[in-house]
Amino acid sequence: MNKIYALKYSVRQGALVPVSELATHAKKSSRTGLIKKLIPSVIINTLLLGYSVTSLASVVRYDIPYQTIRDFAENKGQFTPGSMNIPVYSKTGTVIGYLNNAPMPDFSSANHQSAVATLVSPQYIVSVKHNGGYQSVSFGDGENGYRLVDRNNQPGRDFHAPRLNKLVTEVEPSLMTQSGMVSGAYSDKNRYPAFYRVGSGTQEIKETDGHIISISGAYSYLTGGTAGAPGSYNQGQMISTNTNKELYSLAQGPMGTHPRVGDSGSPLFAYDSVLQKWVIVGVDSSGGGGGTNWAVVDADFVNQAIQDDTDAPVTFMADQGPLRWAFNSTDGTGTLIQQETVYQMHGQKGTDLNEGKNLVFNGADGQIALEDAVNQGAGALAFNGNYTVFTTNGSTWRGAGLDITQDAEVSWQVNGVQGDNLHKIGEGVLKVNGTGINPGGLKVGDGTVILAQRPDKDGKVQAFSSVNIASGRPTVILTDSRQVNPDNISWGFRGGRLDINGNDVTFHKINAADNGANIINTSDTFATVSIKPLTDMTVTINDWDKNKPSGGAAGLLYKYNNIYTHTVDYFIQKRKGYGYYPVNQSDNDSWEYVGHNEMQAIERVKSRRPIDDRIYHGNIVGNIHLNIDTSHSNGGVIFDGNIDTPDGELMQSGGQLTFQGHPVIHAYNGKWLTDKLKSLGDDSVRNQPTSFDQPDWENRTFHLKTLVLKNTYFGLARNASLNGNIEAVHSSVTLGTPNLYIDLNDGNGTKVTPQKGISVAGQESDMSRYAGKVTLSEQSTLDVREIFTGSIQSQDSDVTVSSRHAKLDDYSRFGNTSLTLQEGARLTATGGWWSDSDVIVGPAATLSLTGTPAASLPGQMSPAFYSTNYGAGYQLGAASELQFSPYTFVTGDIRAAGDARIAIGSSDNVVLADNLPLEEQMMYGLFNGFRNVYSGNVSAPQGRMAMTDTQWQMPGDSRIGALRMTRSLAGFTGRGFHTLATDTLQANQSAFALRTDLKDSDKIVVNQNAEGRDNTLFVNFLKKPSGKESLNIPLVSAPAGTNPAMFKAAERVTGFSLVTPTLHTTEQDGKIQWILDGFKTAPDKGAARSANSFMGMGYKNFMTEVNNLNKRMGDLRDTQGEDGMWVRIMNGAGTGDAGYSDRYTHLQTGFDKKHRLPGADLFTGVLMSYTDSSASGRAYSGDTHSLGGGLYASVMFDSGAYMDVIGKYIHHDNDYNAGFAGLG
Repeated sequence: MNKIYALKYSVRQGALVPVSELATHAKKSSRTGLIKKLIPSVIINTLLLGYSVTSLASVVRYDIPYQTIRDFAENKGQFTPGSMNIPVYSKTGTVIGYLNNAPMPDFSSANHQSAVATLVSPQYIVSVKHNGGYQSVSFGDGENGYRLVDRNNQPGRDFHAPRLNKLVTEVEPSLMTQSGMVSGAYSDKNRYPAFYRVGSGTQEIKETDGHIISISGAYSYLTGGTAGAPGSYNQGQMISTNTNKELYSLAQGPMGTHPRVGDSGSPLFAYDSVLQKWVIVGVDSSGGGGGTNWAVVDADFVNQAIQDDTDAPVTFMADQGPLRWAFNSTDGTGTLIQQETVYQMHGQKGTDLNEGKNLVFNGADGQIALEDAVNQGAGALAFNGNYTVFTTNGSTWRGAGLDITQDAEVSWQVNGVQGDNLHKIGEGVLKVNGTGINPGGLKVGDGTVILAQRPDKDGKVQAFSSVNIASGRPTVILTDSRQVNPDNISWGFRGGRLDINGNDVTFHKINAADNGANIINTSDTFATVSIKPLTDMTVTINDWDKNKPSGGAAGLLYKYNNIYTHTVDYFIQKRKGYGYYPVNQSDNDSWEYVGHNEMQAIERVKSRRPIDDRIYHGNIVGNIHLNIDTSHSNGGVIFDGNIDTPDGELMQSGGQLTFQGHPVIHAYNGKWLTDKLKSLGDDSVRNQPTSFDQPDWENRTFHLKTLVLKNTYFGLARNASLNGNIEAVHSSVTLGTPNLYIDLNDGNGTKVTPQKGISVAGQESDMSRYAGKVTLSEQSTLDVREIFTGSIQSQDSDVTVSSRHAKLDDYSRFGNTSLTLQEGARLTATGGWWSDSDVIVGPAATLSLTGTPAASLPGQMSPAFYSTNYGAGYQLGAASELQFSPYTFVTGDIRAAGDARIAIGSSDNVVLADNLPLEEQMMYGLFNGFRNVYSGNVSAPQGRMAMTDTQWQMPGDSRIGALRMTRSLAGFTGRGFHTLATDTLQANQSAFALRTDLKDSDKIVVNQNAEGRDNTLFVNFLKKPSGKESLNIPLVSAPAGTNPAMFKAAERVTGFSLVTPTLHTTEQDGKIQWILDGFKTAPDKGAARSANSFMGMGYKNFMTEVNNLNKRMGDLRDTQGEDGMWVRIMNGAGTGDAGYSDRYTHLQTGFDKKHRLPGADLFTGVLMSYTDSSASGRAYSGDTHSLGGGLYASVMFDSGAYMDVIGKYIHHDNDYNAGFAGLG
């Protein structure tokens, strides 16, 4: 309620009435006697009406953080419209209750910042009539203003419904209650389960003991909260609830609030469960020590006011020509005439906008011809059907705006007036297709606007001088790129959609208030959006004499022709106002000397100018390519909205580009309030809308086909996901950068005030995410700091990983590129790679190389290859880990510092993928039956290495602190002999392959401890022994006490013999050695049998062909026909000794003819055959493919005797693998 600063006698009411503090020219009465006489009656009336003449305030609870109350009132923080089940916390963190009876309402229909009035129709607001002084309102973010042209005070009630000069485009009006002024209507908790309010009255906090703490005067900011279900009085015209005495009662909800002085006219909203919508039920009228009184919103009164401001409806009649609209600007009246039908209309008269009345157009496919310039004042046009509005003489129209109903389209061929905006609402379509330059602007709040202005005779075209899109509802469609200057397009509160419709557009600035802004392209034709920020980089050389009267300004550059030193000196002004230049090239209080070089001086001035960073809060969607050119700006480009152009490219050359999430916007106040609340123990209040250290951020998604960067610094910051490939040329890419931006004016309009700072995600859900392929070239850098999934193709560049959530899931390539894992990083690769440089695994970092997971087959892997050039490998820092999982083939030396851990293979429950493609089957053949292959030397004197099911190929010496081997094979390759040295060895079911030339050999040296079982030593004799030498070559050395049975010699097949090295152990000088003495041989009978079986396959194949041909000869004896073709398919299988088995499939085709001879029949014919056969034994297997052809003849005598003659050529193609002679 507004404090009563003065009492004024009302002639109409015949009594003293309270005058609002918002009223103008209010004075205290000097008629003291009259006041004394009337004071008692005023008090009585006050008691009856619930008024309080004491200084009261908007009171909120002490136990709730003040920021919660501020956010609630402004729909910020967690209180965004539509949010459900919102917890309300106390200052100690306990839950006071939940806002769970209805979704969070939208308070944007209340007047911005003060909430003294609420929009209930596109051109009408409601409030209390004792608020007699306010003359304008604004909505949303306050970047707009609407004037009151008629107050529409309701007689006998403290209620009015003022009319505005224009249709409001920024917000959607609130619904008015349908229950009306009915006693007890709002006590029905089933229909109205929740009541919320906002207001800006004098602010106070009430402690639980009733003590009141004063915080602020009225109209500084909004607060709000919940209210209990109100009861009715005054025949339902008023409702009231005990908001003060029951502030802490659950009956008032978890955020009880008590409106008082300054809250007059502020709305009370109720959730209507029948409509499933929030409605305004009352406006704050008065209150006392116990509760609050609201005047119930009278929808009938409002609707009648609208009707009173509307002229008679106009109905277009078909086939009778257009409606001809004439207007007399002198008396503000006009007519619309069609044949004999005349419609009267009223426009602005003089300066009285309210004289302008609304017009409603009915009928289908109507036409209106403007014959005069029409100024309709506050009158609006409403179209309920399709219409064309045109002029043949250049007439213009101005008024409150256009309201086009759903499914209607209006072709608007009339230009506007400079300095005036055409306001468009309604769900219908407005097609603007006038001619030439339209100097007026457009504000659109709903529906669709198609900009299709036509060129004039000079080729000039402009649909509007400016376009503002607001409320989140409208769409503006461009038919070409000339309709409006893109720099003059703005997105106001909650924005809307600009459909570029396949047209290329260029922005030098994007004026977007919030994330409601959308640039879209619904056309199948790709369009390019170019963003070219322009920073004024001009530096003027100023004149001392010219600027002296004004005092100049700090930062200006001056030129001084120094006659004393005969030099040209340059100075930068330090402060406003100045004296003479120093003549000795020095500084003083007014001047900073910057040398003799003009260009250097200019660059010094430029370097001190603020960075012109640009933030776009909105979204970009559809078939769009983006081209960013920062060559004429000293700042970067920041996107904290969404980009969804899956087939589009974003290209930037030079400058800085940032993709980031967006901090949740909060209500905020000046530092004075922050300090005051802190003194009361409440540090929740913010003094800016967003901050770097706030915990609540909104996620943003960027979906591109390719991000192309040239000479650019690119950062992907917290709460942002980028899906798409990156191509970086001489650029820096940081995925997970802590450097990002906030807007110090966020939520307050299109003026963006960027501030750069640091914010690091505190939990994984807030980390940036990247998925795609990164291609680097020309000394580019990639720094992976947060979540990464993709691949890297890099040449002449650097890659650094500090993330613990990095994954290379496709093949990567590192050419002349270092890959470095920073301390604590974790990188997993599943797709294989190649590198010609070392991979550096920093301290406590983990590098995991795995096979490639089979798609849709959990637990199955395809083989993956990780290769490095000779001399390159892996450098491990202290406490780092290197892991090679099953089905990896890894090459490269490992060099470890400190206690690094190396794990090759594992007991992971993974298997080789089913149905591998032929190429991958061939690749897996290189694994020789093992699950892992590692080729390289290991230098890890203090490290630990474990391998399972692995073949280790050592081309040189290796030194390991601790080695554990399970079911693995370690063998030496390369030139010369090498040594595997380890402090401890634990080997089980493993083998070691060592080479010897009968003089020296590869060696295994265990320094401290060796243990294990079932291990085998293979010896490869590089020179064939004669069998007479006594070799005495140490192969393995281990500490004394090691079990001699830890190793045993293994048989080796050489030709048709079994060769077994002979070993003995000796223990002396504190160590035990396994010594190679020589070898012994024995015939390999199994191999001989297999060889005999193998060599007999040629004979068996021949007999198969002969038998199959003979079968045809037998069939001829039963043939009755004279001639014909024939086809036969046969197959068979068999087994034999030495594990022999075979199978065959035989195809014959031919033609023969019967000849009758004296006493006999002669058959002659030709044939072809194909045989596919396979055979296997214990030591061989393979296939034979046979192709043959021939002639045959058979004589069958009448006596029953016969004679066959056969001639055939057969070609055999054999493919066999044999192992019985030590062959592969």
